[in-house]
Formats: sequence, structure tokens, C-alpha cells
Amino acid sequence: MILKLIVTVFLLMISLNSEAQLRCFDLFTQAEAESSQYYAEVIDSLNEKYNHFLFSKNISESLTPNLEGSSFSARTGARYQAFKLNRLLKKMKSADSWDRYDFEKFAKKLEQLSFLSDPSVTKGMTFKEKLLYRQARHSLLAKGLESFLFDGTKALPSFKRKVFNWVMTPFKDIYSRWTFMMFYMPKLDGAILPVEIAAKVAWSGVDANHDLLEPYMKHSQFKYFFNVFSASYNWTLVAAIFVGLPAYSYMTYSDLQEKGAQQVQILFEPLVTHSEQMAKTNYHELAREQSLAHFKADFRVQFGRDPNEAELAIVSRLRE
Repeated sequence: MILKLIVTVFLLMISLNSEAQLRCFDLFTQAEAESSQYYAEVIDSLNEKYNHFLFSKNISESLTPNLEGSSFSARTGARYQAFKLNRLLKKMKSADSWDRYDFEKFAKKLEQLSFLSDPSVTKGMTFKEKLLYRQARHSLLAKGLESFLFDGTKALPSFKRKVFNWVMTPFKDIYSRWTFMMFYMPKLDGAILPVEIAAKVAWSGVDANHDLLEPYMKHSQFKYFFNVFSASYNWTLVAAIFVGLPAYSYMTYSDLQEKGAQQVQILFEPLVTHSEQMAKTNYHELAREQSLAHFKADFRVQFGRDPNEAELAIVSRLRE
């Protein structure tokens, strides 16, 4: 009876523990979804603040699209877009430890989601106007997110934290990324335009603020062409690795194979020469000559003279 009671209590504890884990998992999943939705609403608020200059589509609606009445391909595309957006927004949960460079990288990745923007906005612009338009958008998004979310919310760092940050400065991505530039060329994603000028561009356009934007034109062009070079360099390096490495391996293998063949030839050359000599030698005649030589030597010892022709002829006939 006592044993049954103990087993019953044990099973009940396991059931309650499993139920608690499931509830915690549900709460965790719900909290994750709400966090992505929260950051989507923050970006939408920032977009509305700047006259919908950042994105032509609503981030919250793209995160949870309405699929009713849509075709299969449209539903699949919308779900994939929502998945990419949700995965990117989840990274903002660690934004309290980001610096300005991290915000600029995040803004660049968000701008690269082409389904959030309308390409017709920049259709009639010149190359320079497109550069300035994108720089204004990047400045507002990167600096706007940083100030909208975290300005005034962080506690002042302690003395130990200040010393630690100072020591770790060379190891931050903004500096350490150049250490491996021979193997992966980084890109310049930093914002160029001040927020005040970018905000004017958002409300009145590029043409109306041409004089304010002109001093930043060369810097924008330099960053654009450097990023083009960086992308080309990285793809060229990848191609060189995938093409050059097999070619180098084949050439190395061929060279080793040739050297191995030469070593084998050198090693077996005496054996081949000796085999050829053996093939050309008449061993029957050689044995007869050696036998006659031994006979001459023995005859000389016994009789004190060399055998004559008749004696040699008799010995030769006897040994044939």
C-alpha cells in the first residue's frame, strides 16, 4: 500500500513538472513573438515619424501578413518574407549591448529586405540622388533606432566597466574586422548624413536639400565604390578558392606523381641493367670457360706446365 502511494505521488510530480515545462515553453514562445512584434511597432513608429520615408510597407503587417484569399504562391512568399523579418527582428533582443556600429549593421540588413520598399520611389533619380537618398534613409534608421530605443535608458557605467570597455576597444567588430581583410574584405556601413539633414530629406526630398547634401556627395560615392570593390574582392576570393584550390591540388599531385616515377626509375635502374646483362650472357659458355680455367690451374700445379691444345681438346669434349 505504501509502495503504491509513493509511486502515485512520484508520477503526479512528473506530470506536474511536465505541465509546468509546457506552460513555460508556451510563455517563452509567446514572449518571443511579442518581442518581434514590439520591435516591428517601434520601426513603424519611426517610419511614421519620418513621413514613411524608411519603408513603403508596414513592418507589423509584413510580420503577420493577412493570407486570406491569397494564392498558394502568394501565401508561400508572404510566409517566407515574414520568417526572414522575424528572424532579423529577434536580434534586437540583445540591442541593449549594441554600439553604434551594431545598429548600423542591423539597419543595413533591414534595408536589404527588398520586399519592404517600393523600387519605384527611386526610379526617376540619378545615380547621385539615389546614393544620397539611401544615405539619408540609412542615417535615419540606424541613428533613429538607437536614440528611439535606448537614449537615456542605460545606467552610467562603473569605473571597472569603463576600464574594461577601453581595454576591449581594439577587439570590437568595428576595428577587428580589418584584421582579416586579406581573407574577407569588410564593407563600410556607417551612416554619413546627420539626422537633422536626413530628416529634411525625408520630408522635402533630395532636390530641395541639394545644397545641404552636396558636401557629403564625395564621401557617399567613396563608400559606394568601396563596397562594390569589397563585394567583388570577396567573390573573387571565393572563386579563387573553389577554382584555384582544386587546380593547385591537381598540379601538386601531378608533380608528386612525376617525382615518384623518377624515384622508382632511379631505384630499379640497376636491377634493370643487371637483368639485361643476365639476358645477354651465355651461362653455358661461361661455365665451360670457367671449367677450363680451373683445369689449367690444377694441371699447372700438378705437372708444372700448361696443358697443350690436344689435352685441352680432350677435356673440352669430356665436359660437353
